Amino acid sequence: MSIDFAYAQARAQARLGERLPEDGWRVLESSLGLPQYLASVRGTVLAPRVQHFPTTVAPHTVERTLRDDWRSEVADAARWVPEDWLDAVAWTANPLSEAGKG
Repeated sequence: MSIDFAYAQARAQARLGERLPEDGWRVLESSLGLPQYLASVRGTVLAPRVQHFPTTVAPHTVERTLRDDWRSEVADAARWVPEDWLDAVAWTANPLSEAGKG
C-alpha cells in the first residue's frame, strides 16, 4: 500500500468511523414519523446528514439531496487518493449510471 493511499484510507476511516451505535439505530427505527425521526437523528453523530431537512420535506427531495451529498463526499475523497485511484473513486459517485455498459 502506498503512503498516498494510506493517507486517503485513514481520512476515509476517520470520517466514516463516526457511526451510530446499535441502540441509536433502535431509537431511529422506533420513530413515529419524519419530524420525530429528524429530531432523533439531530441528536446523534449523523446530524450533519440531515441538518438541512425541514420536517415537511418530501421523500423525493430527501433522496435527491442525499445523492447530491454523496457525490460531494466522493469528490472530497477523490482529492485524497493517488491519481491511479481517481477513476475508481469517481465511479462510486454514480455507479448505476454505468451499469450495463461495456
